[in-house]
Amino acid sequence: MHAANRTLAWRYARALFEAASARGAQDRVGDDLQACAQARLQDLPALSDPRLAGAEKKRLLRESLQEHLAPLTSDFLDLLLDEKRLDLLALAAEDFRESAREKRGVAKARVRSA
Repeated sequence: MHAANRTLAWRYARALFEAASARGAQDRVGDDLQACAQARLQDLPALSDPRLAGAEKKRLLRESLQEHLAPLTSDFLDLLLDEKRLDLLALAAEDFRESAREKRGVAKARVRSA
């Protein structure tokens, strides 16, 4: 993925994490983002269709996912749709999880044995 997209996804994720933390909702929003990132690619290919209007994409998203999402997550997805940046969802979800790990003081490690 392009480095500019990686940086932009990190910025979106960081802002969302700060907003979620201020509301004490970082776990819920993190779970929502993970579920959305996994579901988007398999179940909602129409969201990537450039011919589909933004309002129609929001309607599809609400019908399929947003009734189960925290309001902050729902607003974040609307923002990504408005800015035509839904392709950053998976990266933003990953960066959000990393921010949550950092806040908890948890390091990600890979263990190998012989």
